[in-house]
Amino acid sequence: MTTDKWASAYYEWKKSGPGRKDPKQRYIVEPQDELITFAGLFAPWRDESIEDKSAPDAWRLSCSILTMDSPPEGVHERLHNLHDRIPVPISPDLIDDWIDPKETRGQALLDAVLGEAYALSSAWTMRPVELVEDNTKLVDVANPAA
Repeated sequence: MTTDKWASAYYEWKKSGPGRKDPKQRYIVEPQDELITFAGLFAPWRDESIEDKSAPDAWRLSCSILTMDSPPEGVHERLHNLHDRIPVPISPDLIDDWIDPKETRGQALLDAVLGEAYALSSAWTMRPVELVEDNTKLVDVANPAA
């Protein structure tokens, strides 16, 4: 593997019903026994406000994590009902090709990653959490949807 950028979980929120002080219920979404690698994109860009192209601040790195529609109904009910999109997971078999700057099969590689995404996310679990201690710590709470 040529990367060490993994996630053990991510958090997402769902709009809660009326009457809640906080209109969002937060959830930790996590795999059962593995780490997640998300498909992302990055590109350097030149900050035109800095005249000297060799200055350390003249170049910035912009990055994003790709998202896709949540799994359809019947594939992963909890993720389907949580949010309208999920981050795109990428399998360990495709990581090296995904990050290879010489890779030329862009659409085919994207299709392969998207083709495996729902299967990879099918084992993810969710647990409700709340922010406490001045909104700096997430703690488990009883599932408000149960």
